[in-house]
Amino acid sequence: MLFCLIIFLNTSTYALPWMGSLTQVNYHQKVKHDKLSIQFKEIIEDNRCPIGVQCITEGNATILLQLGSKKYWIKIGENIKYKKQQNMYDIKLIDLRPFRENGKDYDTLHAFVYLQITKHSN
Repeated sequence: MLFCLIIFLNTSTYALPWMGSLTQVNYHQKVKHDKLSIQFKEIIEDNRCPIGVQCITEGNATILLQLGSKKYWIKIGENIKYKKQQNMYDIKLIDLRPFRENGKDYDTLHAFVYLQITKHSN
């Protein structure tokens, strides 16, 4: 069992740093990785519970991502499957930051998302 764990940990170090780990994309920023262009275009909805407030549900957030020339709405926790040439990518929205604060306008200038990007070669 320990041998399998060591093999797993050693093989994961050969992946490119952004693949399968979290990638931060700032609001309106375009990021390019391995022929894949990603842009955080817009916050569609953010009804998550603000900081300093007790809520019955945690809520969710939806953003607009542009992958290449196509645009996708994605909620926190959801995946997008995107094919680019011979590769398939899974892009998962992990989080939208900063959290809203009670009684304050949302600060889009400092907004960013964490994406988990995994590449699958055909």
